[in-house]
Amino acid sequence: MLLWPRFQLAMDVHAESIKRATSAISTRGAASALGLSNGADVASKQSTAPHMLTQRFGQFLQGILTLSRDAGDDEPVGNSLGRLRGEFEAFLTKVDKGFGSAGERKRERFLGNNYSLILTIMGDTGGKLAADTREHFESLRDGVGGI
Repeated sequence: MLLWPRFQLAMDVHAESIKRATSAISTRGAASALGLSNGADVASKQSTAPHMLTQRFGQFLQGILTLSRDAGDDEPVGNSLGRLRGEFEAFLTKVDKGFGSAGERKRERFLGNNYSLILTIMGDTGGKLAADTREHFESLRDGVGGI
């Protein structure tokens, strides 16, 4: 119980960090602002590789899921992860808009690659919360025609 306020603080700091990253990019310049492209034609030069933030988010997510694997009450952790996941998905959506309408196929590949990376990092982490999270990202990946 003593660790809970610290845990909430850590989750708040991570969520705020992702929110700042999201607001730091403009939809037109998302690729160049994030180092994904340096050319004038953003949609043709933007990479569909997973973003580096996806790797970090996936590792953090996997760590929290591993720690909560045997927890009896997933609700507080689940709520915090849901908030963090929402910020991360908003970030990916904004980066995704950098492809523009001409890059619809690339947009789908970009999102699919990011969701697949998260699922790969999560691996076979056990527990109810991990299973729910895995199902969520599988549905997102499948919804964009993922890998």
